[in-house]
Formats: sequence, structure tokens, C-alpha cells
Amino acid sequence: MNRYRYHPKIGLPRNLNLPQGVFPLTYSRPAVERAQEKAIWLHRLPAFLDTRQAKLVDVETTDGVLTAAAYRQFWTQKTDLILVVQPEEGPWLVRSVFINHKDDQHEQLDGGRYTRPGEEAPK
Repeated sequence: MNRYRYHPKIGLPRNLNLPQGVFPLTYSRPAVERAQEKAIWLHRLPAFLDTRQAKLVDVETTDGVLTAAAYRQFWTQKTDLILVVQPEEGPWLVRSVFINHKDDQHEQLDGGRYTRPGEEAPK
């Protein structure tokens, strides 16, 4: 099994099929627990994710298939909500959820954590 992690600023594989549209969400128990720990208002967590409106910030593939993606979207005037989702048939599973301040743009991107397209090698 070959698993890779990509960042849009570093590059995404050309043949990666990124779903576009509005997708229903369901939250895993760890995601709900994380939201409670971080005092994220559970009643405000979105029931849907519009991938055309949210910003893609991280992608994971397994054997060339999209297995996880992190999206950033508006939460409050000062913060954004990050949803780590597992795209699948039916509702997408939210694996994790957290808040980032709008001024936190991760300018110190750690390129060593990500694969560059074309540099994949069997593990």
C-alpha cells in the first residue's frame, strides 16, 4: 500500500480526482470529542461541505486514490474551521475538526512532510 500526503502549494498529482460540489457530512466520535475539547460549538458544525467554497489545504492518497482531505472555511470573523474529511460514497466522514486564526496562514510550510508530484516511490 502506497500512501502519500500532498499540499496544494507544493503540488498535487495531475490524475488526482478531487470531488467538486456540496457533500453531506457525518462526524466521527474522535472529531466530536476534539470539538468538545476545543470548545467548538457542536450545534454550529456544518452538515455539508461545499468544496468549491472551502480552501483545500492538505490531501492524502492511498494507491493513487483520495483517502483524506483537509478543507479550511469561514467560522467567525477571526477564525476559520478546518475539517479533515474522508471522501466516500454517501456522507463524508469528518475525521478531525479544529479552529485556526485567520492570520495563521502557515507561512512556515514544512515541505518535508509532503510528497512532490512525480517523486512518489514504492514504500
